[in-house]
Amino acid sequence: ALADLREDLDVAARSPAERTHLAEREKQKGNECYRAGEVDEALLCYSRSLAYHDASCIVFSNRAMAHIKLGNLESAEADCTRSLELDPSYLKARSRRGMTRHRRGNFKGAMEDFAEAMEMAPEAQRTELMQLMLRSKEKYEDAEGERATAGHAPAVSKAAKAKAASSKKAKAAADRKSTRLNSSHLCNL
Repeated sequence: ALADLREDLDVAARSPAERTHLAEREKQKGNECYRAGEVDEALLCYSRSLAYHDASCIVFSNRAMAHIKLGNLESAEADCTRSLELDPSYLKARSRRGMTRHRRGNFKGAMEDFAEAMEMAPEAQRTELMQLMLRSKEKYEDAEGERATAGHAPAVSKAAKAKAASSKKAKAAADRKSTRLNSSHLCNL
């Protein structure tokens, strides 16, 4: 799909500086469309941005969010994975992939992503990530039965639980300051 877009946009004929500029412009257009609720158009803009420059973990993650909104969960997971290949520490891609995996029924993969996200997240976000991970764990245990409780599920480290618990006060303060995550970061499962 990106190869076809590159051909349609005549990317090869453009200078590197022009490609970089056009990629940024399409990314910004995608962000504007997404905020306006024009998710199909946002998806197209993010795809054009990637056609011009396919090394942006942010654009892959943004396009993944558009895919999620449109119910394209397989594509969303693929874009999150590509984003994480470019930057393994990109929190939004990690948490979005966890959300996508949860919705696709890959609860073990979702727990792993949420656990990794908790390790890198600011304190104010850890409680929400812990809740998402625990929801995935519950679904995993429901799906896998006794096998899940016999040690096949990823363990939540004591340190991660302590971090999440200690962040409750920080989260309450952050909520008062309106810094709580919104749907452009994480969606409810």
